[in-house]
Amino acid sequence: MLAVRMLEPTQLRLPRRWTVALLVTGLAVLLAQLGHLLAYGWQVPATGSHSYYPAAIHLVGGSLAALLLVSLTVIALARLQYRGIAHGPGWSLPLLFSTLLLLQVSVFVVQETLEAGALPGSRALAAGLLAQQPVALAAALVMRWLSRRLGPALAALGTATPFRAPQPLPGWLLAAETQVVGLPGCRPAASFSRGPPV
Repeated sequence: MLAVRMLEPTQLRLPRRWTVALLVTGLAVLLAQLGHLLAYGWQVPATGSHSYYPAAIHLVGGSLAALLLVSLTVIALARLQYRGIAHGPGWSLPLLFSTLLLLQVSVFVVQETLEAGALPGSRALAAGLLAQQPVALAAALVMRWLSRRLGPALAALGTATPFRAPQPLPGWLLAAETQVVGLPGCRPAASFSRGPPV
């Protein structure tokens, strides 16, 4: 009889380096589309081999904006809950830039090869390399900034005590009537009955 061994949640996690490598690779694939747009300017035709491109650029822009918005929301929530969150060490900017640029140019070359059916010429490669550089630099700067803040924010939110809804008031307290105490012969300043003031 086979014994089924349950995996612990910690065994299902990838090592940190692999997680970072997958994240950077996924972002590089998305960012390569922005570099592709810069390489051809806004004159990418919506027909022929580039017929997929307008939908792809909308998908890429929306995905990147959603990732950035979620990251900034997590950082803001952690800062609201814990005022003094220290920044982490952050990822290396030169390593991020060079890795993103290498991956983006690789995606660009593969994409151009698939579109044209042959290896791209030197002019297309130069345009792709020049267009991918500012995209890779901007992405590396944003990723370095986020890497310093997002890790500590997630750690702080992970150790937070869970939110508990306030308990309802006991029934005897809700049913109790308030009595207005005043001096004899004086009327209280506020009336608790409904109606116009007298």
